Amino acid sequence: MAERKSRSRPSLSIVPRPWHVGIPLLRPCAILAIAVFDNFAAIGCVYGRAAAETMRRELTERAREFVGEAGAAYWVEARLIVEMSRGESPRGGGEVAAARLASRLVRALTGEGFEVGEAKVFAMVTIVAAPIDAGGPGGASRATAVDELVRRLVAAAPRLSCTAPDALSRGRYRTQMDWAALAADCIRENGLVLTWRPVGGLDGGILYREAEVGLVDARGAQWPAADLRAALEETGLVRAIDTHAFGLTLDRLHAEPDAILGCNISAASAIVDGWWAPQFDRLVRDRDVASRMIVEIDETVAFSSISLAVEFVDRLRGAGCRIAIDHFGVGHASLRHVLALAPDIIKIDPLYLRLAATRPQGQGAAFAPLVGLARSIARHVVVEGVDDAAALAIAQASGADWLQGHHFGMPAPRLSRAAAMAGLGDTIVRSSTVRRSALSGRLQVFACLFVGAVLAVGMIWGAPLP
Repeated sequence: MAERKSRSRPSLSIVPRPWHVGIPLLRPCAILAIAVFDNFAAIGCVYGRAAAETMRRELTERAREFVGEAGAAYWVEARLIVEMSRGESPRGGGEVAAARLASRLVRALTGEGFEVGEAKVFAMVTIVAAPIDAGGPGGASRATAVDELVRRLVAAAPRLSCTAPDALSRGRYRTQMDWAALAADCIRENGLVLTWRPVGGLDGGILYREAEVGLVDARGAQWPAADLRAALEETGLVRAIDTHAFGLTLDRLHAEPDAILGCNISAASAIVDGWWAPQFDRLVRDRDVASRMIVEIDETVAFSSISLAVEFVDRLRGAGCRIAIDHFGVGHASLRHVLALAPDIIKIDPLYLRLAATRPQGQGAAFAPLVGLARSIARHVVVEGVDDAAALAIAQASGADWLQGHHFGMPAPRLSRAAAMAGLGDTIVRSSTVRRSALSGRLQVFACLFVGAVLAVGMIWGAPLP
């Protein structure tokens, strides 16, 4: 019984033995990548063990197709090992080559979903990679590198909530996966829409504009990405949308040489891994763009690892970006964690402004001291939720320098379906294929409405139906 249970749920904990002993490298390799199938247990619980095992085999085949004859791919316990016997030699050496390998590999493994019955299911994969000593077997440097990779992988793997075996929990997970599949389809079809919310001062100046991400599917229907964030975080797929939105924000900075823009990412995405390698490359290549990028980290979910989050922030800051902590005061990060990240900007969660307006002698009394605490940590403090004149007066009295909300500046209006799919306004231009799909979808809707109207008239007048 115990043995069957251990097989059904891959362990992500570090076992007390050297991991290089359990990874028999098949050949001298220049780069080694180790991956973990993060949502394997959840998929097995919800869609069945057979579906999870089929996805695992398909991931292996994708990895082997990716490396070709230049490497090997195989499983050791719950980890997929990918060897590359030949690596690139870009400027920056083996570490750069390893980062690029991890980036290409994560997209090769997760770019397409898996058909499970009538559902499309996506595997969440965390990958770390490093150059490995290509000397003979048993080399001390190689063994140390392998052990360090596994330690990083265990720390970087997202803390996904376990799915209970009851029908309600399984149904909830299926719904979340459906939303995640919708987001993945929108990303693949260039269906991400960016609108911009200003962060401004009492004197009318603008500190920066924050990107709000929306999704537009092939039918032209739109959803704010914030509405799907919980599903993306719980299925482990939030890094896919965060890195894509980050790239679109960089595109906008290239197009507007004087713009200062912000992009919000989940704390679960704040990890240096294969998902982020292309974006780090872009930041390093263009320091001017990096200096005008503000990365907002939303702490409403826990960091996978605060040490890896600090490394992530250091990489961004080293490239020239500024760091903001979003929803300060209500998130999972402790004050010690915030101090370790040393943000340039702290954004006070709107909850405290609302409490200050409705309960000034009770819980709301904490608002002004919280602003003062934030001012002692970061150079700039932003009060969120300034939606009317009363809120503006309270924020001004607290000593905050910067404000965000409907009273100060509304985000760009949501586009109509036709305008969004036509690539108008503050959006990324969509492909002609998606526009044709949207037109087809609208024609189908009109046809259904027309048939419904005919049937309704027939029922009212008692006319025989054709």
